[in-house]
Amino acid sequence: MNTTRKIAIATGVLFIIATVASLAANAVTPDLAATDYLIQFSAQANRVTAGAFLYLIAAFSSAGIAVAMYPVLNRVSTGPALGS
Repeated sequence: MNTTRKIAIATGVLFIIATVASLAANAVTPDLAATDYLIQFSAQANRVTAGAFLYLIAAFSSAGIAVAMYPVLNRVSTGPALGS
């Protein structure tokens, strides 16, 4: 298996992890639409903690996508690889 294929697989896995973690965090976190959302948050501290942890996983895996794609994009052009 060549290097580009390994990078593509790693990037795809990171995309899946970011998507699943974000959707799971949204499902776990209590709703903020009510007027007493601070009371709901304090009553469900475990759900808030789990949601925050899942959002962190989603954020770090999203950053990992950029890091994983850099070697492939750098072969084409350095400017777009750096995001400029």
